[in-house]
Amino acid sequence: LPSAPDAAEAVDENTCPCFIFATRTDNLVPVENTLRFLAALEKHEVAFESHIYANGPHGLSTGESGICREGYSNRYPNWVADSISWLGEVLGGISPQGLTKPLFGSGINGNREETLNLDCTIQYLLDNPEARKLPFLAQLFGSDLPVPSAARNVVTLRDCLTYGGVGEEEMQAIESGLKAIKNTK
Repeated sequence: LPSAPDAAEAVDENTCPCFIFATRTDNLVPVENTLRFLAALEKHEVAFESHIYANGPHGLSTGESGICREGYSNRYPNWVADSISWLGEVLGGISPQGLTKPLFGSGINGNREETLNLDCTIQYLLDNPEARKLPFLAQLFGSDLPVPSAARNVVTLRDCLTYGGVGEEEMQAIESGLKAIKNTK
């Protein structure tokens, strides 16, 4: 409905991680709404996973056989197990010993951590005057970065260092310097 709230406009850095399931041919909620919501999550660095199936109506629920008709994807029911697995990866799973540690965390990079770290994006570090003072980073930032400006909000320092062949010991030293800087964002 035109008067319905716009979910994409409500996204901010406090939005929880999201698993999004939709169909391209949804006859009530256009796929553009899903794509705008995903773009908003990306903009605010909120972790998400999305499954947009090619064909299907609105309201497939858990995809049981009574809901899914012939001509619709028979993969719909997978979204339930996929979402549960993904939530375990992002928030931590449940084991007989209690909660497990998340594999990925609820952000898409290290920009939200308490201190700066190797998983911060290049642009995030470029924007931090304290990070620029670190000897290695000052040298790196003073040269032509091998990262196009359009990718600097996506590529992490860890990605750059790994691609550049920097060894684990040197990476740990850089990480120590970064972790000494409190994140102000």
